Amino acid sequence: MKRHRGVTLLEVLTVCAVLAALAAIAYPILAQVKERARQTGCESNLRQIGVALQVYRSDYGGDGRYGDPIEMGLPLSYDAANRHAMLPAKEVWICPRYPEAAMSYYLFYTYHPDTRRWDDFRRFSLEYESRTPLLYDPKHTDQRHIYSPFYPNRMIGLLESGQVVNRVRTGDWLHPRWWNDER
Repeated sequence: MKRHRGVTLLEVLTVCAVLAALAAIAYPILAQVKERARQTGCESNLRQIGVALQVYRSDYGGDGRYGDPIEMGLPLSYDAANRHAMLPAKEVWICPRYPEAAMSYYLFYTYHPDTRRWDDFRRFSLEYESRTPLLYDPKHTDQRHIYSPFYPNRMIGLLESGQVVNRVRTGDWLHPRWWNDER
């Protein structure tokens, strides 16, 4: 009786099918883990920026004050923020999800005092105080539905207190109520 030492085609195809099934099961899990790692990196960047903004505010006399960005001692532009010695390097201002972006985090207030956003920020700051959002990162949500109040958006933001929040909600994310626990 002759013995065959090789592997049959059926055995090879069976092993390939099992490996394909395992890969199909593992891929979505690995994609979720990768996205969560990016979100954690983004939260870390915002924490660093938050600490630096607290130092910036104390240097410019804005500690514990609320109102418009000048009264709060906030930088009026990214350039002003980057010129300050305590603010982090430019790499920290870029979300790990889109490393090719020039800037990832957006200011909640505008640079110009004579605009509606400036007035809204002043009103929100006086009402919400340390819970007022300063920066946000919209890169972790579906960009097709970002301005729709009917689709849930994932945003990561920095509150004035230095707290970093990661929210998935429907509604108007440009309002501070969206960023806080009250609904």
